[in-house]
Amino acid sequence: MCGICGYATRGGEAPPDPVLLGRMIAPLTHRGPDGKGSYLGEEGVALGMRRLSIVDLEAGDQPIPNEDGSVMVVCNGEIYNAPELQRELGARGHRFRGHSDVEVIPHLYEELGPELLGRLRGMFAFALWDRTKRLLLLARDRLGLKPLYYASGRDGSLYFASEAKSILATGNVDSALDPLGLSEVIHFGAPVLSRTMFRGVRQLQPGHRLVRREGRTHISAYWDLELGPETEVTALRSESEWVEAIREKLLEVVDVHLRGDVPMACWLSPGVDSSAVACLAARTQTEPLPTFSLGFDDPRFDELEHNTILSDFSGFNLAGTRVPFPAHTLSRLPSMVWSEEQPLALQTPYHVLSAFMDSRFKVALTGQGSDELFGGYPWHTVDYRWRLSYGLPRPFRALLAGLLPKSKERDRRALRTSPEMLPSRFAHMLWSGWPRFRSILAPDLARAAESPDSADDDFLPPKDLPRWDRFRQLQYVEFKTRLAGYINLGLDRAAMSGSVEARLPFLDHEFVELAMRLPRRFRLKRVEKYMLRKAVEPFLPPQIVWREKRGLLSPTAAWEGRTEDAPAFVQALLSDAVVREKGYFDPDAVAGLRKNESRSGQTLSQVLALHLWDELFVQGRFVSTM
Repeated sequence: MCGICGYATRGGEAPPDPVLLGRMIAPLTHRGPDGKGSYLGEEGVALGMRRLSIVDLEAGDQPIPNEDGSVMVVCNGEIYNAPELQRELGARGHRFRGHSDVEVIPHLYEELGPELLGRLRGMFAFALWDRTKRLLLLARDRLGLKPLYYASGRDGSLYFASEAKSILATGNVDSALDPLGLSEVIHFGAPVLSRTMFRGVRQLQPGHRLVRREGRTHISAYWDLELGPETEVTALRSESEWVEAIREKLLEVVDVHLRGDVPMACWLSPGVDSSAVACLAARTQTEPLPTFSLGFDDPRFDELEHNTILSDFSGFNLAGTRVPFPAHTLSRLPSMVWSEEQPLALQTPYHVLSAFMDSRFKVALTGQGSDELFGGYPWHTVDYRWRLSYGLPRPFRALLAGLLPKSKERDRRALRTSPEMLPSRFAHMLWSGWPRFRSILAPDLARAAESPDSADDDFLPPKDLPRWDRFRQLQYVEFKTRLAGYINLGLDRAAMSGSVEARLPFLDHEFVELAMRLPRRFRLKRVEKYMLRKAVEPFLPPQIVWREKRGLLSPTAAWEGRTEDAPAFVQALLSDAVVREKGYFDPDAVAGLRKNESRSGQTLSQVLALHLWDELFVQGRFVSTM
């Protein structure tokens, strides 16, 4: 696990600047506190990295070359099938300096060129420079577990990095707010597809590669979810056969995700997902597997008070630790905004877990991704519930929606919105929790944030998507938007803020490809994630296997009492002068919130967060919470 960065000058006309590369490397220190490396090529290409050493602690420093140094690579992430690839490549005459998983990349590139991506199993984002062909290859893993950003600079250079702040440090890229990026944060929880919060920076989408050669850049997909019509083979398999297939593959996937040369831990909740991962991981350990579970003093958020978690049971080879959620998280807000590079929908619980591990463990296994795979969220059932109505004219569907109570808002939205499965429809069913926030934005920004339709313009689905069953269509959109942009990137940023690598066995692409072939009749059963529960039933206590799902919630980072009693940075960033200077909000609306703080604390904290984001990234100013 590392942070990577670099750039290619326009046409390779000038050698790279080591000072500029150093500015890019510095903001990534939290991603790799164990060391750094760089490559400065006369061909106008620079590669930089910070290393979190997990595999091959002695010989795994990057950049890593092939035998003659004509191919160089920096990589963030883990290649889980590296041992198998190294044996295969060694048999073909390739020589390795150690057993680093990253070292297989330049050698595999020698064999396959850019098509090497189809052979890699893992979570990764890498940059590879082929000096002979003068070709730069950037690539991101299939599910978007690792981030990769790029930008065309004012100087004509192509910049790239694991985090946008590294690119902004060059001073050659527009850091101003992209209103559509903020709109996607409001509607999806994060910028999705290729957009970011910054006007001048873009994401390389999951399963995509970028090739730069002779000053020309080409982006293409090398992998996509294949969720088309059921085949005869998959449709005829019995429930028990599918359960066994899922169970066997999950056992193999967890074993693969334990590869590494450092101690590992697991983030454990009362739910079946993380419990399954912890249980299966602990089966192969000689010592008890450390687990960390988040606890809250506030009973509205605490899952541990009334639920027995797996580490409470004997016989599972676990060593459980309860992590107290801090009573006040306001002082953490600037660092969380800095880490996640967005002001809203922050992954506070994972920041707390990561910080608590405090360098004792570099790797944490998690249960993220199973809800998306097995239909664990309410929008999966809502969309399916009204499937027979989608052929009706829109006025009739709107009339039907009007007959439903307000408590069925997600159902009403499913009926009123166009049934075509696009990101905008998915966003409406997510039912954004920020209506009051949108209402206080400045008029131009409010208009941009009103609708999630901008994501549709960036969405390129398979041509046969309309012929898929609706469950698969919704899964496809969810994987491309909320899962990649909010779940995966949010977890990566929060974990890496404490120099922890989060591993997600459920999102191993081989497991995803298997689970996605499940016939519809096994997906929407009497309980969400039915097939996963059946698969892990032999390993877990029944009260955990069949426990009702509850989402992880946490308190808003806010302050008690009036703003006048809040820390100085809060008072400064919510002052009328700053509201008017930054121009993101209607000053009168914010003043109205200040007059009614007892009911407006959450919305005011969102105003504060956007102003913090502006100070950190647009103005480039450090924010002290003292």
